[in-house]
Amino acid sequence: MKKLCAFLLALTLMEGAAVGCTSTPTTSETPSSSSSTEESSSSDAAPAGEVIGENVQFDTGKQLSGELEVWFYEDGKAFIDSLFTDYQQYRPDVQLNVTYIPWGDYWKKLPVAVSSGNGPDVFYFHNMYHNLMVDGRLMQPYPEDLVENLKKDFNDVETTAAADGNTYYISVGGGHGLIYYNKTLWADAGLTEDDIPETWEELREIAIKLTQFNGDQMVVSGFNYNPGAGAFINDWSYLSGRFLYSEDGKDILIDNDDFKSAMQFFIDLYTVDNVCTPTFPEYQQSFKDGTTAMLWNHPFYAGQLRREVPDLEFGVFPQPKFEGKERNWHYNNPDVSMGINSKIDDTQKEMAVDFLTLFFAEDKYLKEWDMAQVLAPSKKSLADDPDLMADPVIKVLMDDFENSLYVGPSPDAVTQDLIQNLVDPVLKGGVSIDDAIDASVAKVHQTLMDFNWTPAERTYAHADELK
Repeated sequence: MKKLCAFLLALTLMEGAAVGCTSTPTTSETPSSSSSTEESSSSDAAPAGEVIGENVQFDTGKQLSGELEVWFYEDGKAFIDSLFTDYQQYRPDVQLNVTYIPWGDYWKKLPVAVSSGNGPDVFYFHNMYHNLMVDGRLMQPYPEDLVENLKKDFNDVETTAAADGNTYYISVGGGHGLIYYNKTLWADAGLTEDDIPETWEELREIAIKLTQFNGDQMVVSGFNYNPGAGAFINDWSYLSGRFLYSEDGKDILIDNDDFKSAMQFFIDLYTVDNVCTPTFPEYQQSFKDGTTAMLWNHPFYAGQLRREVPDLEFGVFPQPKFEGKERNWHYNNPDVSMGINSKIDDTQKEMAVDFLTLFFAEDKYLKEWDMAQVLAPSKKSLADDPDLMADPVIKVLMDDFENSLYVGPSPDAVTQDLIQNLVDPVLKGGVSIDDAIDASVAKVHQTLMDFNWTPAERTYAHADELK
């Protein structure tokens, strides 16, 4: 409990940012509450009395009554609101109260509300808060019969199980890092789709060609990973052919020649090849501004680009692999399903499970989520969905998904430890790679000592190929 209280206090001081697949929108400061029936005008829900779903099944004619409260982050309304509308139609005697909260406020409010006994029955969840919400006993595990049917309808349900063996959430869609490129800058450099690199050495040559100077001033970066490499660091270990974590989840495995070689490559992109500088503008914004030609990012960024800079012509391709490596292994951080409040009574839990059963049974809600967040679907029935496959980013993602592995609910603080101790000291402070790794390993170990989790890396289908 002391750890929980300390973490809750820390959350109130944070600026709430997801490192995985979810974007961090800038929205209004005031949460909005509404009944979904007031917000939405139409529904294509199935007729009452039908059963929806193959293994997870939702009975549209079941009789339930009561009041159900759901919290979701504000920008998710665009892809989740149809679920609320349909559920209200199927369960007219359930008063469904939906609250949308800006992302920056969401994780400050939710843990405090749930721990105080005033939280919602069902809520949007992100696995970076697994330790706080699951180990803090703020979430109710899904019923065993639901989990057994989820395993039939969805991929990789086992990999998201908690250390206690229970399932509190599953993947609703996966995403791993891709390389984004500015098509205009690409064409101006005389490059075509035939030049898409398969190795990092090939990407290095292209990045040099794409970099532009005005005198001594860099005006276009060929490949940018500022600030501090961010979540990209997680992939460096996999790209080098190594697991990132020890089996017990207490240590990070970056103190080895393979990782040092990979890190040296990415440091050399700046210090030797001069395709970027540590003081060049931040990678995501500069790509939107047309001054970064290539970057690494998760697929949610494609949705951001489409909304914020619709005239920007960009493409994506899979991460290259290092020469001599069998695969371009990379880190998959999925969006996950909603959680159930552990402090509600049995009547509320029954309605919460009923609500989530509709979400899992009907393909359209998962499809809308995956298309909005640009994710590879985890539901088996959506694997060949023509609308999903028509999205060029999802198509690239799915074609390369075999090489993507889920690490498990590792703490977000680890990435922050790496950013602060691994890259910037080398690029900006002249610290050696060996010393930077020593400092990072010590800091991450300290972070992981009090973190209860089991890495999922070794459940990866090709785990025998990693060291």
